[in-house]
Amino acid sequence: MTTFRWYPTVVTLGDGTLFIASGATKNIVFEDLTNTINPTYEYFPRKYQDAIHSQLLEWSFPHNLYPIAFQLPRGKIFMMASNDSVLIDPTVDPSQTDPAKLAEMPWMDHAPWIYPHTPTAFLLPMKESENWTATVVVCGGSMSSTKDASADCVSLQPEVDGAQWKNLTKMPNARLMPDAVLLPDGTVLVTNGVGWGQAGG
Repeated sequence: MTTFRWYPTVVTLGDGTLFIASGATKNIVFEDLTNTINPTYEYFPRKYQDAIHSQLLEWSFPHNLYPIAFQLPRGKIFMMASNDSVLIDPTVDPSQTDPAKLAEMPWMDHAPWIYPHTPTAFLLPMKESENWTATVVVCGGSMSSTKDASADCVSLQPEVDGAQWKNLTKMPNARLMPDAVLLPDGTVLVTNGVGWGQAGG
């Protein structure tokens, strides 16, 4: 990589390129955030430039570690940090255009949807009958009013023009740091996690 990155996210793209986003320049201590911010992303092998500045990652610091990211069917990259998200086109030089900003997350009693208030995120199975529309789902994490885990789930179809986040049915059990697995029948198993606290570093 071209910069130091502690707690980045890495996505393998369809052409085999790696999309590497965020991370801190050293082990992060929330009581002392000096010289830790790295609000950039890059590609490996390198293209465009070494480290590409992201307004989203800068705005959301220090809630920008392990950003949620997926490559969508039409090729763009969905990236979410804190309570906001963008679409990045990996085929376009980022010096020529800004990422497309998506709808803001609806307000609810929830801490930023990212480490250390870590939720899980997944793409629902895509169907030909729905024109292969991608749906991002984010579940769990921490509440903002207490240190208790959250049972909330929300979804967004980022490739649909004007799409808004939707509140989904809550999970039966609140979970911080859960895992999600897509099963062969198209259902999603959400498991693991804790009921209180936050992720550690």
